[in-house]
Amino acid sequence: MNKKSLKTQHQIENALFSLLKKHPYNSLNVSQITKHAGVSRMAFYRNYEQKDQILITFLRDQYQKFIDDLSDHKLTDFKDQLAVYFNFLKITPT
Repeated sequence: MNKKSLKTQHQIENALFSLLKKHPYNSLNVSQITKHAGVSRMAFYRNYEQKDQILITFLRDQYQKFIDDLSDHKLTDFKDQLAVYFNFLKITPT
């Protein structure tokens, strides 16, 4: 993926998450997201087919980063893997 597409995707993701602070997900539409992101609807549809794909892509990318991080640590012990997982998600187990 080229840098411009990545930048557009990040702008759209950031816009969606920003809008979610004030509006329920179901009330948001592509026009609101693109306006808030400062990108055209055409740019949106070059990157996503629909609004749901923003979240799907974001979560897929985050999961891949976690897998890459886990692989970088070369851990085989489940407790150590969980520690990396919790650290990645910034979760503190109780």
